[in-house]
Amino acid sequence: MLDNISFLIGIAIINILLVLALLLIALSGAIAITNISDRFLVHYIGAGMSSSGALIRLSMNLLPATIFLIEYYTGHNFFRTSSKVYLALSWLVIFSFALLLTGSSTAADRLALYLIPIQIYVLGNLPYLFLTQSREIFYRWMLLVLGYSFLVLWVWLQFADHAFAWLPYRMYPFI
Repeated sequence: MLDNISFLIGIAIINILLVLALLLIALSGAIAITNISDRFLVHYIGAGMSSSGALIRLSMNLLPATIFLIEYYTGHNFFRTSSKVYLALSWLVIFSFALLLTGSSTAADRLALYLIPIQIYVLGNLPYLFLTQSREIFYRWMLLVLGYSFLVLWVWLQFADHAFAWLPYRMYPFI
């Protein structure tokens, strides 16, 4: 009987210490988030930074994220076996448009750069959605995705302000 009581007291002490540790972690997390949000307000919103390509990059992420979410929730289970990371990225793309409402497009643009993997994953797998229908449709979608990727790169290399810094090599056919 005495062993059971001491065992229960030991479990109660461990539970109390665990709750105190979790409260300490939550409190330090809240303090860190407060400091980060203050710096966000000062450096991004207060400074009035803006990025000219924010809406374009967010829009380029929006189509693959929408395709992923539609296929994930209503589709034929093509993306159901995907990692939950892509599901989270897709929802982040949808909610990242709210950052444009803060007045600082730079924050939205920097987030959009981190969300580009959803484009790579969805557009890379998009032709396989149509593989069961026919090979011709599969190849058409593959060419469409390759054409889109080429067009994005070409437009960026032609019109970006800093594109010259990304072209260190001068080959004969492209001089």
